[in-house]
Amino acid sequence: MSSKNIIEKINADYIAEANEVRSSLLSEASSRADEILSAAKQAADAVLAGAKRRGEEEMRRAALVASLDSRKATLEAKRSLVEKVFEKVTNAIDSFDDDRWSSFMVNLISSSGAEGNEDIYVPESCADRFSSLKIIDKVNKGGKSFKYAGTTDAIRSGVLISGPDADINCSVDTLIADWRSVHEIDVSDILFKEEE
Repeated sequence: MSSKNIIEKINADYIAEANEVRSSLLSEASSRADEILSAAKQAADAVLAGAKRRGEEEMRRAALVASLDSRKATLEAKRSLVEKVFEKVTNAIDSFDDDRWSSFMVNLISSSGAEGNEDIYVPESCADRFSSLKIIDKVNKGGKSFKYAGTTDAIRSGVLISGPDADINCSVDTLIADWRSVHEIDVSDILFKEEE
């Protein structure tokens, strides 16, 4: 299974959960907007008591500010939701069962473009799992001669492939970032399509 298919599967698995989080965040943003509008109206009413014309102008300004604040709060909530979706994807990969995680790691290394004789580094958090599942042995069955070289703190998930000429960052964060740069608008459209 390709890493793209894995990401798409994970994305599909978490869209429902993301929609629930989205509804909660949008409700919270709407509530905040209502509070902002209420405060703005109270301020405008106080000004009206002193001078109706000046008060009307202040009310218009306050409504405009409240509208802008509401939009800003809504955008912040949406941005936060998108961030949470991509963070959940990363966490979901890290919590795959052993078979799925092993298959993902083997595919990640095999499709990295590495020649096959490089050193493999993993974050300390998954070093025991990487070794116990014999990921290197599985990758090397295809005629490669990768070598497990230990742990690195340069990534938090995935692998770092180090060769004499270059290093290949196969971290989950990099994989997600690459995928996100192409599909973030699609994810946003899925999450917020009902609002159009």
